[in-house]
Amino acid sequence: MAETSRPIPERLMAPWIEDNQHFLLDLQHRLDLLASADDLRTSLDIRMATPCEPTLLGAVDAAVLDVPIGDIVSILIQALRVDDQGETTFGPPIRVTGVHGHDLSLARTPLRLMAECALLEGSTSPTIADTSFWSMLMEVNQAITRYENGGAGNPGIDRAYHTLVREGSFLRMLENSCVLAMSKSSQTVRLAGLQARVHHLDQALVSDRELLGQVLQPGEYLRPQALTEGTPGHFGVEQRGFTASERRAIQEIYTQVLGVTYFKPHAFSRAFRVEARLSLLQDETWMMPLLAAISQHTAERSVEPWPQFLADWTTKRLDAMAKLYGNLNFPRTPYFDPARTLV
Repeated sequence: MAETSRPIPERLMAPWIEDNQHFLLDLQHRLDLLASADDLRTSLDIRMATPCEPTLLGAVDAAVLDVPIGDIVSILIQALRVDDQGETTFGPPIRVTGVHGHDLSLARTPLRLMAECALLEGSTSPTIADTSFWSMLMEVNQAITRYENGGAGNPGIDRAYHTLVREGSFLRMLENSCVLAMSKSSQTVRLAGLQARVHHLDQALVSDRELLGQVLQPGEYLRPQALTEGTPGHFGVEQRGFTASERRAIQEIYTQVLGVTYFKPHAFSRAFRVEARLSLLQDETWMMPLLAAISQHTAERSVEPWPQFLADWTTKRLDAMAKLYGNLNFPRTPYFDPARTLV
């Protein structure tokens, strides 16, 4: 049968069925790689968490909603902080409106970071940022680049740039020792004492969290190390925007102050990547209550500590804001003008 005479559904699906077969082989290869990782334990400084009373935890997250209303678009941002008692603190509503959808889309990430930093910088107890410190630095660098390269006229980028950079919100967040970062995304394997032993691993298929989830036993964590030792990629602070003293302060925080560890609380869990001040991660009176809290919050097979999950879940339920702006305001667009009737 000629290719063009085959039914369209068959022509569409056949290549994808074949592709899925190759994908399954890749997944099996990935499982085989992880199964061979146990011998890496001898290369790592692995420690056992000491049982103790868990610390109180909070988490910050933000929702970004795009609302088309006629030919204009509104971007709505809502950040909130949740603690493990369920108490929720909402940040102020943020709205940016315009006609050019592409220009507005460039402001989504800087505005979300701006909203989250506002709550993180004011936290007075251990609070999880639902990202990594590296991602936050890359996002603020990106905001500066977009502003300096013609984005000054974009109301969203302009607002985020001035709040994060000129008014110092990003640096104040970094200087707050209560902020820790726990990203749900994975990194390429890069750990001091481990790199020489992972040459046989396909780093495109094996992440740090899954690899260490295979290596570590329940209750174990890695010796905390500097953030620059445990993170792949190059580090840099955007030369524009910040003053010289601010750049030096940010550089010092990332290269000398921040640290990272991995902790596996349960047999069924992957390893959690925890970023915080290295001095705190090395202080057992601070570290053990934090690990106890992570273990307690994930005992019911949660993929993240309860406050982090609740913050993420709550922000994703805020789509009612989109309906408020969309459904209620559409009658005020020219398309809804009752005077414009068909004859």
